[in-house]
Amino acid sequence: MRLAIPARPEQSLAPAVIINRALRDAALASSDALALDIAGDALRQLAMLCAHDPDASPRLHSAEQSSAVEVGA
Repeated sequence: MRLAIPARPEQSLAPAVIINRALRDAALASSDALALDIAGDALRQLAMLCAHDPDASPRLHSAEQSSAVEVGA
């Protein structure tokens, strides 16, 4: 698994980037357990982002909407 760690805390990743990387890495994981670990780590990163940046919650909500896949039609 590739993990990009920002050089400084203020260089945190955007929520959409965290979500997209987690989805890609989990889909390519060699086992279900590894996929769950990747998804759990992404959730932890998002929670930390929201805890450190009070304005992150609205951005997180809009990132979830933009990365949602429409089913049906």
